[in-house]
Amino acid sequence: MSDPSDRSRDESETEPVHLVPDGELERLRADRDRLSATVNALEAENRMLKLEIAALERRLEQKERNRQQIVENYERILARRAADSEADRAETAEDRFRLGSLLFGRSDEN
Repeated sequence: MSDPSDRSRDESETEPVHLVPDGELERLRADRDRLSATVNALEAENRMLKLEIAALERRLEQKERNRQQIVENYERILARRAADSEADRAETAEDRFRLGSLLFGRSDEN
């Protein structure tokens, strides 16, 4: 038995080997270059989109912090108004008592 590598060597020596038809290699190289350029453009676009997403996420985080600050400020305003209203009611009650004392001759000293 002969070695199969010997047979393939013999055949390659007798017949010319054409892996791709004429002009096909150039077409394949052009396709590869075009696809490589497309991949590079898509990678660049992907990087830009990632930067835009990061910027949008930062803006969203800032807006959330601003919203939280507004809520906290509003809650403080409401608490202050409630405290002011309570103080006003207390002053009004005290003023009414004093007025009643003046009108009806009652004194605080009793």
